[in-house]
Amino acid sequence: MRNYNRKLLKRRVISPCVSYGEWEGRLKRRCSHVFNILNNN
Repeated sequence: MRNYNRKLLKRRVISPCVSYGEWEGRLKRRCSHVFNILNNN
């Protein structure tokens, strides 16, 4: 499941964050972390 989520994040960064919004705690943190990496690069 992790690899699948990673592929989704690479293609569409916002979509996975929104679709997995149910997991607001962990997912939001992970998404923001990914956003930071993408923004830095």
